[in-house]
Amino acid sequence: MIKKFAWVIVPLAILNGCGGEELPEKEVNITFFRYDSAIYSHSWDSAFVTYILDSLYPFHQRMTEDFFIIHRVGKPTDTTAIINLQKLFLQDPYMQELYDSVKERFPSEFVKKKVDELHSALRKLKAIYPQMPDYKVYTYVAPFVYKCFVDSNILAWELDMYLGPNFKYYPSLQLPVYMVRKFRHEYMVPDMLKVILEDLFPPPDPMPHLLANMIYNGKILYVIEQLLPEYHDTIIIGWKGKKWEWTKKYEADLWEYFLKNDLLYNTEFIKYRKFIQDGNTTPGLPPESPGNIGTWIGWQIVRSYMDKHPDVSLYELLTHPDSTGQYILQASGYKPKAGWLNLD
Repeated sequence: MIKKFAWVIVPLAILNGCGGEELPEKEVNITFFRYDSAIYSHSWDSAFVTYILDSLYPFHQRMTEDFFIIHRVGKPTDTTAIINLQKLFLQDPYMQELYDSVKERFPSEFVKKKVDELHSALRKLKAIYPQMPDYKVYTYVAPFVYKCFVDSNILAWELDMYLGPNFKYYPSLQLPVYMVRKFRHEYMVPDMLKVILEDLFPPPDPMPHLLANMIYNGKILYVIEQLLPEYHDTIIIGWKGKKWEWTKKYEADLWEYFLKNDLLYNTEFIKYRKFIQDGNTTPGLPPESPGNIGTWIGWQIVRSYMDKHPDVSLYELLTHPDSTGQYILQASGYKPKAGWLNLD
């Protein structure tokens, strides 16, 4: 069962990350298989059923089960389900074209670099959390379902979700601009790390209020920036540069807005979710604002907390029993410098 997934810019250099001390590493075994090539490069004749049953499924059982679930055709051990999958590919006029686009945009050597980059980050995560499993990494084509997912020790990237915002089929999906903007290869590794961390360190259940969400999301982003110190904040949070600059400039005003309107301990998810969800902007704030503004502030609070408590390990941060976020907020001493924006 697929447990975590990511849905899902103007080109930004992956530079000027916050950095800090280099993290220790511990070896983790990572295997990689191009499931997309295994499926789409095979002939669509009667041998396809035998290929799935005898060659693909026995060696890649969980990924094959997930692949069949994604396409809603049945179980991979069922001949009828395999034939239905085969018909789906044959009858869809652009499936082969989509795979050809993926194959052109993501040659094996390019994907291997992404896997190596992920492997490097996972070695650091393994040092933080030795219980982390070894992973099998796959790439596949759906089309247009998840950006990536984790299922037990399976990690899978859906490459058709990273073809660049100008890919010709994306407009037909009628997705918002802020989402399509992130259909770029720069987001592959941060996206995957996010679903891995959320799988290994799930949020408190229930999340009592907005602050708890802000701090949990902020922890995840903080750990990602430590695992990927070469990445800029804009890639980690998923914003355009101007949105990031605006938020940095008016950080104090935004924080004052949260305090004056008693938002931190609001328990009505339907009212506060706009602050922790992606969007072109945050409703109620100026149009220059980005979505997910509460997550960004939570990230800054966690940064302040870790700066003040250098003895706290990343594992301790992720597993701290402070389910409300109140302890970390108070211990952070978070107090951004005054800005100039009137949000009244």
